[in-house]
Amino acid sequence: MTGPGHKPAKLAVFDVDGTLTRTYDDDIEAFTGAVRQAFGFEGVSDDWSGYRHVTDSGILDELLRDRLGRAATPADLSAAEASYGALYGAMVAARGVRAVPGAPAFVRRLLAEGEWAVAAATGAWRTPAELRLREADIPIDPACIATSSEHMARRDIVELAIARAAVHWGLAEGPDGFARVVLLGDGLWDVKTARALGFPFIGVGQGAAAARLEAAGAGYIAADFTDGDRLLRLLETAIVPTL
Repeated sequence: MTGPGHKPAKLAVFDVDGTLTRTYDDDIEAFTGAVRQAFGFEGVSDDWSGYRHVTDSGILDELLRDRLGRAATPADLSAAEASYGALYGAMVAARGVRAVPGAPAFVRRLLAEGEWAVAAATGAWRTPAELRLREADIPIDPACIATSSEHMARRDIVELAIARAAVHWGLAEGPDGFARVVLLGDGLWDVKTARALGFPFIGVGQGAAAARLEAAGAGYIAADFTDGDRLLRLLETAIVPTL
């Protein structure tokens, strides 16, 4: 149990869209609408796996390089993020945000039991990412969230989330502050990031999505977060994805 001065020994780093929240399709709709508003781009591929960096800022940068022959500037990123935020805010007002089953309770359990710290590393921009977590009632402190507003590459986002979590809990900055770090995600890019950084990984998905994760090397997969006891065992036993 937690108490004054308690410092968790381990860290679970969650992706957000598709992992903790059922917002993957809304993300695609808001992103394609935002780049249409900000830059007039039509026909944007919604197959995120085809982009080098599967993050909002990374995809925008790639689109600008392909279509305009130049890298994204801070002004470009700000304009697209503002358009995205307005579109997504309207979606949330109309549709709400659904959590992946069991996600709010499982995150609360980790925090209450105290052995595991939690962080979020997402390819989304910060404002919509925080909105999703808040609306889905998932209690991850904003101080422990890293987003595409800070970095284009997922591995940099993950490393920043770990560093922020270590600072938040008063530990040595970086992965050495925790005895164990496990990443959880639903995308093939999440598997690749875990492999590249050498962290154990748990895939979140079912059916065809789970099969894709398994084929990409994720040996530990959960359909959702409803079986908290099993998830705790997986956090302790998960390994680095292999090909």
